[in-house]
Amino acid sequence: MLKEVFKLPENWLFHDEVESEGLTVWLNDFGDQLIVKYFPIPPDIDAPLHDLGKLRDRYRQLVTDSGGALIEADTIYLQDILTVKIISKSRMQPAGFIYVGSFTLPFAECSYVIRIMCSETGMTGVREAIVTSMLINNSFDEDAGNIKDWETDPYDPNIKADFMSNKADAVEYDVLFPDHPLSRLRNALNEIEKEIVINKSLYMQDKYIYKIASNKSKWWEFWK
Repeated sequence: MLKEVFKLPENWLFHDEVESEGLTVWLNDFGDQLIVKYFPIPPDIDAPLHDLGKLRDRYRQLVTDSGGALIEADTIYLQDILTVKIISKSRMQPAGFIYVGSFTLPFAECSYVIRIMCSETGMTGVREAIVTSMLINNSFDEDAGNIKDWETDPYDPNIKADFMSNKADAVEYDVLFPDHPLSRLRNALNEIEKEIVINKSLYMQDKYIYKIASNKSKWWEFWK
């Protein structure tokens, strides 16, 4: 059972399992949702895990194509398994953002994705407004009518898009807004990094090796 592949931190309570779709659903006290999804096909990452530049380019494009904005893209080790860690955000209607963080554990013939979604509720935009007030005296751009470089790509300042990460998304502001969904998301991802227990069967899987995929999978569409 997929439920037994990962032992998650105790604050995540099991909610449901859909075996036919290869996923389990977990919830925490904030109402945030965690999904573990199994993809029984070779991963379509289209980038070598050791080349962060290409990996970030790949995930930036995937996030942008789905209407989101990239906040972080990196590789880490989950219990000795090289893993892709992504944080992004998307707009909600009529206002606010939903923040999504994921760990992708890729193998030669399959992959596992752990995804957490944290949404803004109630009054939105408070974090952005307070950070703006903190920066406005030293960084205000009169021509733009906003903080200089308020929206920027986290890794390449030359990249421009209609919707991007902004300065309020920076990790240093999490301590000021511990209940904000982005802060909760980062805390949840950090807890998983420290506490997750992975079933030994995953260590028997052949490692992911980058190669140009001939059979493009639909794994990213699951997360739109």
